[in-house]
Amino acid sequence: MTRASRILIAVVVTGLAAAGFRGHTDDFPKDYFRSPLAIPLMMAGNFAEMRSDHFHSGLDLKTENREGLPVYAAADGWVSRIKVSPYGYGNVVYLAHPNGYTTVYAHLSQFSDTLADYVRSLQYASSSFEVDKYLPEGRFRVKSGEVIARSGNTGSSGGPHLHFEIRNSGSQMPINPLLFGLEVHDTLPPKIFRIKVYPQEATDFVEIQRTGTKSPIIATRETPIVLDAVSVDESGRSYRLVDVDRITASGRLGFGIQVHDYHDGSTNRLGAYVIKLMEGSSLLFESELTKFTFGQTRYINAHIDYAEHRRNRRWIQRSHKLPGNALSVYSGMNDGFLTVSPDSSYQLNYLVSDAAGNTTSLKFNITGTNGQIPSAASARKDSYHISREKPRTIEGEGMRVFFPANTFYSDLDFEYSVAPGLDDSYSPVYTIHDDTVPLHRSMTLSVDASALPEALRPQALLARVNDDERLSSAGGSYRDGFVVAKPRTFGKYTIAVDTTAPSVEPWRFPKDGVFTGGSRIRIKIQDNLSGIRSYAGFVDDEWVLFAYDAKRSELSHTLDGTIEPGLHKMLVRVEDGKGNVTNLARSIRVSKP
Repeated sequence: MTRASRILIAVVVTGLAAAGFRGHTDDFPKDYFRSPLAIPLMMAGNFAEMRSDHFHSGLDLKTENREGLPVYAAADGWVSRIKVSPYGYGNVVYLAHPNGYTTVYAHLSQFSDTLADYVRSLQYASSSFEVDKYLPEGRFRVKSGEVIARSGNTGSSGGPHLHFEIRNSGSQMPINPLLFGLEVHDTLPPKIFRIKVYPQEATDFVEIQRTGTKSPIIATRETPIVLDAVSVDESGRSYRLVDVDRITASGRLGFGIQVHDYHDGSTNRLGAYVIKLMEGSSLLFESELTKFTFGQTRYINAHIDYAEHRRNRRWIQRSHKLPGNALSVYSGMNDGFLTVSPDSSYQLNYLVSDAAGNTTSLKFNITGTNGQIPSAASARKDSYHISREKPRTIEGEGMRVFFPANTFYSDLDFEYSVAPGLDDSYSPVYTIHDDTVPLHRSMTLSVDASALPEALRPQALLARVNDDERLSSAGGSYRDGFVVAKPRTFGKYTIAVDTTAPSVEPWRFPKDGVFTGGSRIRIKIQDNLSGIRSYAGFVDDEWVLFAYDAKRSELSHTLDGTIEPGLHKMLVRVEDGKGNVTNLARSIRVSKP
């Protein structure tokens, strides 16, 4: 490691200590792992950044908006796992290291020649494009700096980049790679955009006196309030609330904050590392995104204001814990709530830091008052109160829904409604509560299928009804007079059937019908509702490898010598989730390269 690198790491560690971190940075080796790329590291996404239904488990490293950059082993080790999938990480290599950590390299365009030959042998042995193979220590050893792959855009990647992780080998728990001394130039503090205040009980409230206005704004449990923030100094390290003269309140309050981090030379929004909320000199709340388990990652829907994100696409992170939030990223505290007493003053201060130790603050004051607001209305008569800790089944009007214990993060007053069915559905449309409320576990939704013809039962499923009345599959099947599925989101559902076979079409076939060795045979495949279940390609009745790129809806075979020059019969078979099959048969001619 260069002297400049060691200075940069020292600055990072010193900055973290100054920001009041709890010493976790000292737990990880700072000079063991090298960069997986040979270019300056720029991040498109960082560790524990907010994503839909999960925390991001590594770093998304930019690859100059192109594929094919060499990917290097970050340290000596061995290939412990190799996987190929049309979804998720796409092509991915896992390297285990003698120091007890595993590094992960995902969305690869190709593996090294040795690994590529091995993967290809597995694919042909199993007649499957998809591979997930765990390997013993001695099978494929690598040296630090050895090229193990090329960067790409496979799986669910939204553009060329390298997804890189560091995990504990025993637990497979992902850890923030920036704590291992990787060099990312970062002198920029996080930016605070807004906060949100949440009165907790029916009689709790917040009163905001805006600058230049006479009438205050009142926030209640049903109507929490969002307050914008703005930087007050050139360094961007100190913020205040916009046009707020005075905040008075009564009762128990929770808080949330929208904050994004950046680093030098990049405009990508990243996640903050540490969020603290102080009340005077007392710590009210702290989250530190050093590591998490994959079993915990869906708790992001309790960590954020899920409804705010659904409605306004804002990532507001709660600075208080919901009762059902089991994330382990919080310090010991009183769950982050502030109880405001009459005639008392409270000095609140947010301190937000990134992994390089850059810190931003936002200060605001709250004064207690004796004022009161009318009590909130009681729950509607047609609602059902559900305790989050107990299982519950609710039946009525042609539907049944079962919630396992701990499906929700808080108790819920559940509601549903019924509307006429659509032209292409076989039941009424059921609005199952409110899609701005998150579910941690799947509910079991059963809808009466008495209007479904017996002949269509094998093709039946539950479909989610989107805002424009388009249908998307929620899965499920016919069972004992009902169509039953296990959705993980609230919304509108109805019974639909999928009787349409997938579309399978040649894509950019040569006009003369001749494929040159080294080129690709490309096939577009799509399904209208239940999704692609299986796919396979055959040439002269022998299985050949067709790679599936799900995001491009494309199957492709690279003419690498497996198919010899000459005239051949090709068959591509695609089946959807309800057993509808399409066979595409073509004669193809292959010439020499």
